[in-house]
Amino acid sequence: MTRDELRSRLSSSLLSYPDVLEIASEREAILPLTIEAFRRPANREMHENASWVLSNLGHIAVPFVIEMLESEEWQPSVCALLGKIGDPSAIPHLISALKSPDKWTRYEAANALSEMPSPISFGALVERLNDRTGFVRESVVEALVQIGDRRAIEPLNKLLDKKSVKGLERDLVKRAISALEGSPDPN
Repeated sequence: MTRDELRSRLSSSLLSYPDVLEIASEREAILPLTIEAFRRPANREMHENASWVLSNLGHIAVPFVIEMLESEEWQPSVCALLGKIGDPSAIPHLISALKSPDKWTRYEAANALSEMPSPISFGALVERLNDRTGFVRESVVEALVQIGDRRAIEPLNKLLDKKSVKGLERDLVKRAISALEGSPDPN
């Protein structure tokens, strides 16, 4: 199959899930074309199918996906995709993404880190407990529970002392502390 034939088939296949499966065996050949399709978020269906293909390509896609973190436009989607792939080589890049000025990038980076719990991300996640955005903090709490390091209990207790932590977020933090302590749910 020539590159042009593959490009044509991939472009139409990204709109049709079963066809994607047929050409997925051409891993190295479809990688650049799939990255190109992923970078076109205007066509949501193509973007989502490209994300699915990239996540199934696994570790061979990671260096190319990480490269896309340089563009602010794709950072949230790229962080989510790295979480789906689950390759630990992405962890340092996701830790850097936790410092993004964009709340959606920080949220997706924390979600991705919860998909691949590692002690390497512990310190950066604890720092993000002070994030100004509630849903980012919630995602960070979930990631800390996934890591399962009891050292998170103290910073989580400090988070409970903040007046800005209310309602469902407060309940989530209590459940997280309970899980880390190994005791039953406090509610």
